[in-house]
Amino acid sequence: MRKADIYTSIIVMMGCAYIFYSALDLQYMLEDGVPGPGFLPIWISSLIFFCMLLQLILSLRKKAEPGGKSCFSKESVRNALVLIGSSAVAMLLSHLLGMLVCLGLLVGYLSWMLGMKNWKVDVALAICIPLIFWAVFSVFLEVQFIQGIFGF
Repeated sequence: MRKADIYTSIIVMMGCAYIFYSALDLQYMLEDGVPGPGFLPIWISSLIFFCMLLQLILSLRKKAEPGGKSCFSKESVRNALVLIGSSAVAMLLSHLLGMLVCLGLLVGYLSWMLGMKNWKVDVALAICIPLIFWAVFSVFLEVQFIQGIFGF
């Protein structure tokens, strides 16, 4: 897994650098103090780049394990399919249920399927993450989410 982590970190960092560079051509802030189209790509690519840099440093410091697990084990492929499939379903349902509801369902489901299967933690995450997104984006940044049949 060490080599896979190193290669993945480098590839994702290159993608983040490209997104950051491309976002510099976009407006960072609009005239009325509202974040422009370059705001999110700059911050998200910077955050992901920093996380991947930490992952790269940790991977380089880790010793290679002889006979380590393959990154294409049954469990890792299943986890990737769960992540991709559930994200696609959440995206498809967002126009019907609303973005915040789908985000909560997605976080709760992924926490259950890929996490430690503690229902109290999963429910807390499914409630808290959409509330944090609502507070940051709808209240502070005044960005509208896709609204569904529930009105939010």
